[in-house]
Amino acid sequence: MDTERVGITALNAGTREGAEPWILEHPRFKEMISLDVADSSQVYSAFLVYIDLMEVRNWHDLQILGSSELHLVYLFGQEKADQLPQVIIPTPVTMSCSHERYVI
Repeated sequence: MDTERVGITALNAGTREGAEPWILEHPRFKEMISLDVADSSQVYSAFLVYIDLMEVRNWHDLQILGSSELHLVYLFGQEKADQLPQVIIPTPVTMSCSHERYVI
C-alpha cells in the first residue's frame, strides 16, 4: 500500500485546516496504515486516539491491532499498570455501528 498516498488522503479526510504533516512520518501512523485493514479516516481517528492515550493519558502497554473482518484499526491496553486491559475502537463521527454487524 502506498503510505504517502493513504496518509495524505487521511489528512485531507480527517483533519482541520492547518494540520501538521509530521503525522505522515510518525512511525505509529505508518504502522496503522501498513495493517491495510481500514479506510483512511478510521486510521486517522485511531492515530489521534493512540496519541491521546499514550502522550496525554499515559496508558500502559498500548498495542495497535487491526481487524480485516471489521475493517478497522483498534487499540488494546491498560489505563493503569494494575488494571485489566481494555479494547478501544476509535471511529470517525461519520462511521455508524450496530450491535448486529459493523456498518461502514
